[in-house]
Amino acid sequence: MKTIPTVGSEVEVTVRYPNYNYFTSNCQPFNDTLFKGVVVKNTKWIAQDCFCVKTDNKVYPLSIINLSKVHDIKILKGDVAKMRKFKVLGTKGHTYLVTLSNGHYTCHCIGFQYHNKCKHITKVQDVVEKQQTSTA
Repeated sequence: MKTIPTVGSEVEVTVRYPNYNYFTSNCQPFNDTLFKGVVVKNTKWIAQDCFCVKTDNKVYPLSIINLSKVHDIKILKGDVAKMRKFKVLGTKGHTYLVTLSNGHYTCHCIGFQYHNKCKHITKVQDVVEKQQTSTA
């Protein structure tokens, strides 16, 4: 599992994308892009498995990095976020991913995207609280 650096960390991230240039695909099946900058806080519309890097690029000063595309990450200054992921079965049979990162919960469901809270997070909070009280 890949890790997300904390907000304020200085990073170098290499992102790997498939090479869709059919003329050069025999030579190189992928393209690597290097982003260097400071991790900034995500806005609420950015997916949980992404983080934002503010770079010196004048055309694209903010890059959204998807964890599934990260090939290598070097944290120059800062730390890695403490993250736990939970799969929650919804009432209609759908499975939702709830993430606990540095004390903040997020969910992939529509309710969380619109209201910043949902019943899936409440279920996870109940489980986490029970675990903490049973170990104390």
